Amino acid sequence: MVYDDNYCDEPPVQLVVTNQMACSSPVSPTCSATSTGANTVYEDYTCIDDVAAFAAFQFGNAPYLIVENFVNGTKCGTQQSAVVYRADEGCYYNVVDGTSFRIFPNVGGSVTIATYPTSSCNDYEADYVTVGAKYLNTDECFNGMLRLHANMTGLLSPVKQTPSTEIDYKAREEIMFPGWLWEPAPRRVFESS
Repeated sequence: MVYDDNYCDEPPVQLVVTNQMACSSPVSPTCSATSTGANTVYEDYTCIDDVAAFAAFQFGNAPYLIVENFVNGTKCGTQQSAVVYRADEGCYYNVVDGTSFRIFPNVGGSVTIATYPTSSCNDYEADYVTVGAKYLNTDECFNGMLRLHANMTGLLSPVKQTPSTEIDYKAREEIMFPGWLWEPAPRRVFESS
């Protein structure tokens, strides 16, 4: 588990899951700092059985994206590893490959993943991959080697608006239906000679 705070108690930035035959969890949680060039991240280790259940527990209400990596050529038949990314549109360091990432939900249920070569997350440096809704939370295999599961409910829920007051309603009514629109036009009289 990778965190950006030194207490390792916020939702993680990333969970990196590898298939290991033998795993032993530490007796007590450890939160150790790891420097990777200009970036410092905080890591904790544990053994898990179910990536989806563990991610749901660790991230809580924070949005996240699970990317299951499969052996190339197996069409999502042989799992190699999994990475869970925080998907709240923030810029985070990726411990897997040393890049930075941001994940955005889109209208229609798709997700855009932006990858940056540096931690500055400048949009002009980004490489974008948009994953269609048909590949999210399904068993569809994306690019022949990935399965993706997303929990974006925190970002996609509609914003609640406070009920309009009578003044707001009246102002909108006057803008949409001005008084002059309803005033009768004076009668025209046509005379012919």
